[in-house]
Amino acid sequence: MKGTASEFAVSKYFTEKGYYIFTSITSSSSPIDLIAINPDTGDTLYIDVKTFSTRLTGKQKGTIINRALTKEQKKLGVKIIYCYDDGTVRYRNKRKNKNP
Repeated sequence: MKGTASEFAVSKYFTEKGYYIFTSITSSSSPIDLIAINPDTGDTLYIDVKTFSTRLTGKQKGTIINRALTKEQKKLGVKIIYCYDDGTVRYRNKRKNKNP
């Protein structure tokens, strides 16, 4: 349920920025959760939505759980977008990568 809520939040985020949103309804194993297209610029984003989470136990308790792209996702140019519990949407932490 959290994953679905995160996908809706990310869809809302990009819709509010003027993007058209397309979702995968055929398979939960798709390498792409959402496709966002800016109708003015033609900019197309292939998105894998992840719910932001931290480790709850162990030596690394409280640290961020980072997600990695699969080889196929890298080949397709997929971007990981994190959704936080408060609905905030952010790209995966990269120094030079900014939110659209």
